[in-house]
Formats: sequence, C-alpha cells, structure tokens
Amino acid sequence: MTTNGAGANDKPARPAANRRLTNRQRAFVDHYLRCLNATEAAKKAGYRGNYDTLRSIGSENLTKPNIARHISEHFTASAMSRDEALQRLAEQGRVNIGDFFMVNQEGKLTLDFARVMSHGYLIKSLTWTKTGPRIELHDAQRAIELIAKHHGAFVDRQELDVTSGGEPMDITIREVVINLTGADNGDSQPLEN
Repeated sequence: MTTNGAGANDKPARPAANRRLTNRQRAFVDHYLRCLNATEAAKKAGYRGNYDTLRSIGSENLTKPNIARHISEHFTASAMSRDEALQRLAEQGRVNIGDFFMVNQEGKLTLDFARVMSHGYLIKSLTWTKTGPRIELHDAQRAIELIAKHHGAFVDRQELDVTSGGEPMDITIREVVINLTGADNGDSQPLEN
C-alpha cells in the first residue's frame, strides 16, 4: 500500500520545462518569435479576450517554463556566433562600393541587382535619387577597428613617471598596481578585469 496516494503504475510527473507544448502554446511561441510582442502573439495564437486579457495571457505564457525554454532555445540557436560576427565585420571592412555596380550592355554603369540581393547586409542604405541609386556602406574603418580590438591590436597605454629617477615608461594599465601610499609592504594585489 502506498502512503502518498500514487498507484504503483503511476509515472512521476515531468518537470514543467520538459512538457510538450500544446498546439495553442506552439502557435504562441511561433508568433512571439516573429513579432516579439506577447499580447499580439496571444491574439494571433487564438486566445480570446480584450486587450488587457490578451496582455495578461501573453505575459503569463512567457513565464511558463516550457514556453520560456522553447523561446530561449530558439534565440540560442539563431544567435550570431563570435566567428560569424567577426566574418561579417571582415566583409564590411573589405567591401568596395564598386562591388555593387556593373557595366550594362549599352556600356553604362548600372546597379548590380543580383549582388545587392545576395550581399545586401553589407549595405547600410540604398535610396533612389534623380540621378540614380545612392548606396551607403557600413563604416569600413569602424569594422576594421573592432576586429583589431578583438585581436588585441589596440591596448590602452599611459605614461607614468617613475619616482626612482628613471625615464617615463610605456606600460599597459591592466598590468600596473599603484600603491598610493608609497609604502611597498608586499601585499599589493593585481587589478582584476
């Protein structure tokens, strides 16, 4: 005889985060991932009610462990990796405005629509003027600067006067421990990042 009221063949309850989503919850997650608005996602998923009711349902759905886990897994899977971010920055640093133009059959310079469609992420803006297309690319110098910083090419440095009568030293700030009292009692600790 069991004392907890559960029969011998009862399966233990699965944690809420491991339960499958209902069809309506799955629809909510799908719509939420498109619009990132819980109220709108609740409405499109088929929940009924006025705006405040839908807002409450949407907010409650976001706190349910199984729904939150599905949303989190999607964001984790679709997030840009460090390597992909560096690759995109490298492409922005290397792109040339001429890559988006070509000479047509009449010998005139024209926009290469195929290139724009396949590499549009390299274009900051594309507008049409009376004289033709105007393309603005992302800042290549900034992209190169970010890549160089990632590789440690730029290190903050500062000149400090050495009180022991020596020449000024060029040192990395993170490597310096300054004892403001002037007493060196040997218990200085390195600075943490």
